[in-house]
Amino acid sequence: ATFKGWMDIMYAAVDSRE
Repeated sequence: ATFKGWMDIMYAAVDSRE
């Protein structure tokens, strides 16, 4: 997985938590 792709997943996870 690419770094940008990983960041995209992490951002989505954080966004879901809010």
